[in-house]
Amino acid sequence: MPQRCPHCRSTDLRPASVQRTDTWVQRKLSQAYRCRRCGRRSWRLEPAVVTLALAGTLVVGAPLGFLGVHLVRQPPEATQPVAEDPFANLSRRAGQGEVAAQLELGRRHEDGDGTRVNTSEASRWYARAADAGDREGQYRYGLALLEGRGVVQDYRSALEWLTRAAEQNHAKAQRRLGQMYADGRGTPVDKVQAYVWLSLAAAGGEDDAARQREQVLLHLPSDQIGTAQEQARALHARLSEASGALPQGAGATGAPRPADKAPASTEPVAAPMEPQGDPQVAPPAAP
Repeated sequence: MPQRCPHCRSTDLRPASVQRTDTWVQRKLSQAYRCRRCGRRSWRLEPAVVTLALAGTLVVGAPLGFLGVHLVRQPPEATQPVAEDPFANLSRRAGQGEVAAQLELGRRHEDGDGTRVNTSEASRWYARAADAGDREGQYRYGLALLEGRGVVQDYRSALEWLTRAAEQNHAKAQRRLGQMYADGRGTPVDKVQAYVWLSLAAAGGEDDAARQREQVLLHLPSDQIGTAQEQARALHARLSEASGALPQGAGATGAPRPADKAPASTEPVAAPMEPQGDPQVAPPAAP
């Protein structure tokens, strides 16, 4: 079939020379023609050149294709191990009884960190940590019982768990416990106990506890104020001593008890001087 001009469809074509504006494909794989009727240039792919180019591609590409098949067919053990999901790792450690992981997993379920919010699951992990004796777990589980988040609201159980945490010097638990005694939730109203626990919470750095203690003080009979303050001092000393905050054997004021021995002096003792010359022998005593 004769070559036709793509512009005027004429078959009156003649070979044309290569120009600098021609593309690489036009110069290497095509033959240029010029139409004698319209004078415009056109190109035609040379079958022989295209065949040689395809053959070269197959020769060069065959080893690369073989290498690709070899990499795909590598055994599974040769691949890099897949990193474990951090949330799955945390769940595994919590299930094995690690208290820190149980608390962190409960917090993530409560806040929706890395998973959807699930207060029931959060309370379950807080309860696991509380059963292990952890004061933070006891506080968080007691707070869930107090507010009814993820569990059935139970003031008496909340009072029990918050008391356990408060007796381990957990300031937030002490403040919540003081509020419960002041409001009569889970226990009869007891302003003295409310004052005691709020005083300990204030001493532990809970700012709101000092304000709440002053509110309780307004409703506390004057003859009970001294008793409440004495109980607060005694309980603070006992809990501080149990946690190692005071020296062993210290009383409510931190002074040593009478039965305790005075500490040994730390002043250096001078070493005895060695005698100079012959030692003097004392005369025998008279009969």
